[in-house]
Amino acid sequence: LGTDPNNPDSDNDGLTDAEEVLGVDDSTTDSIPDGMSDPLNICDPFQTGDECDPDDDGLSNEVEANLGTDPFNPDTDGDGLTDSEEVLGVDDRSTTAVPDGISNPLDICDPLQASSECFGEGPEVVQKLSPNGDGVNDRFEVLGIGLFENTKVEIFNRWGVMVYEADDYGQGDRYFTGISEGRVTVNKGEKLPVGTYFYIIRYKNGMRYESKSGYLYLNR
Repeated sequence: LGTDPNNPDSDNDGLTDAEEVLGVDDSTTDSIPDGMSDPLNICDPFQTGDECDPDDDGLSNEVEANLGTDPFNPDTDGDGLTDSEEVLGVDDRSTTAVPDGISNPLDICDPLQASSECFGEGPEVVQKLSPNGDGVNDRFEVLGIGLFENTKVEIFNRWGVMVYEADDYGQGDRYFTGISEGRVTVNKGEKLPVGTYFYIIRYKNGMRYESKSGYLYLNR
């Protein structure tokens, strides 16, 4: 094996050579994909000691090399999520996992990552809303709206009655979740019925005041 016969843990990573050769998984590590951990490599793909993970983002040097990310920067694309969070598709409330559940640590213009250079044409709208608590489309997403000033979101039902209105949309818990909340609305606080709604998004883009509008499909 090339291991040290006088040291039960040749690479000093906390697993004995026998455990690594056998692919034994303890509570602090995971066996590598083929089920075998390497007793000669302290920076085994799933070993994350200081020597193996200098940016302390939960990814070892070897994993980062395979991903193409920066082992000395926990957030390679500078979008506010660590590389490991993006690889795992973690949602930290300020962003949302991209549609397939995987966020890209190399792309600051990830579909749902907000960056001024990514939203030159204004906020992007996700037109689906299904507030059923499954974590997918539970709120009306307006991507990148936080990068603009003087923002306002208005939502109307099919008869033109305002059912939702909010300034500074997306800040705090200002999200439309299918509940009637407009200042000039009917049945305030009640769940709105399934159907098609109309949105208007107003915002300041540089020196210009702009708006976007379209249809939102509410399902439950």
